[in-house]
Amino acid sequence: MKWLTVTLSFLLSIPAAVSGQQAERYSLDAGPAAIYNVVGNVRVEPASGTVTVQVTRAGGEPAKLRIAQGEIDGRATLRVIYPADRIRSGNLRSHGNTQLRVRDDGTFGDQDWRAHGRKEHHDWNEDGRRVTIGDDTDGLDARADLVVGVPQGAEVSVYLAVGSVTVSNVDGALRVDAHSAPVTTSGTRGRLMVDVGAGDVRIAQAQGELSVDTGSGSVEVTG
Repeated sequence: MKWLTVTLSFLLSIPAAVSGQQAERYSLDAGPAAIYNVVGNVRVEPASGTVTVQVTRAGGEPAKLRIAQGEIDGRATLRVIYPADRIRSGNLRSHGNTQLRVRDDGTFGDQDWRAHGRKEHHDWNEDGRRVTIGDDTDGLDARADLVVGVPQGAEVSVYLAVGSVTVSNVDGALRVDAHSAPVTTSGTRGRLMVDVGAGDVRIAQAQGELSVDTGSGSVEVTG
């Protein structure tokens, strides 16, 4: 009976442990869209209807993450908000510690968009709190993996600090802006802009306008 009691107690504890791993699904309003995530892997793929985002939390403290939506500067947004100044990367192929400034609303890295007539000139490098992500960081143990669905002709921007981005067969206007992450795309149609601070870029079979800007890492473009 003692063994049975222990076994039942263990089984009853499983749903609470895995609940943070269940995918959450969100839809964004029509028009330009922007997705912001500080740490995690992002996959971008075709979809129908509206832009969709599937969020799967990971790490030891996934419940601390908050998902926010709403229009910012004329774009429908989804933002994964991390309530910490130090975040553990979970060994997502990060290049040492990565530092960036994150605003209270979860946005970051969109200086180009905001500078083109949407706001007055501002020193965006000083905007927001300083956040450090790294393998050896003693901080928040939480990440979010995303699957972004892009319908044909949609305009979508994806902002990521640390992790990886994979894009396949998307037909639209796509911008990928990452601080420390490898980016791999294949079979895209339409405008594709990739801006990476550190990380390898692999682009295959891209049809349309292409722009690649990288600070550190190799670039391979085929087809």
